[in-house]
Amino acid sequence: MTDAKYTQVLELAEELSIEEQHTLATTLRDRSATRLSQRQRNQAAIDLLDSWDDGTDPDEQRETWEALKEVLDEP
Repeated sequence: MTDAKYTQVLELAEELSIEEQHTLATTLRDRSATRLSQRQRNQAAIDLLDSWDDGTDPDEQRETWEALKEVLDEP
């Protein structure tokens, strides 16, 4: 966000009533908490995927995938 836009946002926020400012602040905190929670879940998923990369031989991984795919494709 540019300085001009930030200043405009602040000016608009100052025009809000106290109750509206409180609602805005609460909404921003909630959204921030939601984003933080999502980042934490994303990182946990990344960490889990990374833990699965145990240095197994790529040929073995390919064979395992082909076997799994074959089983999943069966009617």
